[in-house]
Amino acid sequence: HDGQFLLMNNGALNSVHQVVTSSNFSLSFSPNPVSANEAVTLHTNSKEQFRITVYNTEGIMMSRNNLSNGERLDVHNFSSGVYFYEALSNSHLISGSIIVQ
Repeated sequence: HDGQFLLMNNGALNSVHQVVTSSNFSLSFSPNPVSANEAVTLHTNSKEQFRITVYNTEGIMMSRNNLSNGERLDVHNFSSGVYFYEALSNSHLISGSIIVQ
């Protein structure tokens, strides 16, 4: 679905991004929810590398990594809660959430 999301930084609006997705593109992390001592794996049908930036609910950046399909994102330093990610490649900008238990 097409739409917009707001990127917050320490409670202040940092930027607004347009999210454009297509029916033949997918990106997700699993397992989701994830235990705090595990990692989540990126699943996408794209061959591109993505810059994955993870924010907490206060808009503070928790991590930034470059990942491709099948690679893992370590969340062992994250407290339990909801985290929001931005996945950026040369042709896609996707946002979503990861729940750490």
